[in-house]
Amino acid sequence: MFNKGMVCLTGAYGREAVESDWLQGKDFQIVSGPYCSIRDCEAIKADNGGDTVQLVFLNARGFAVFIEEI
Repeated sequence: MFNKGMVCLTGAYGREAVESDWLQGKDFQIVSGPYCSIRDCEAIKADNGGDTVQLVFLNARGFAVFIEEI
């Protein structure tokens, strides 16, 4: 489903993307895709053939606020 080396996410439900929310397991939305959280890292990585994936978290203006590598 994801099949990308990089996945862009925004904060879910109108929230800004904040790293502490990610670490606490709150929901984020993949740009033009479903909701996900830190609990979905293994599924995202497996969907990419087990390769490393960069998760790029964007704010409401589309700027990267932090990046996680899984």
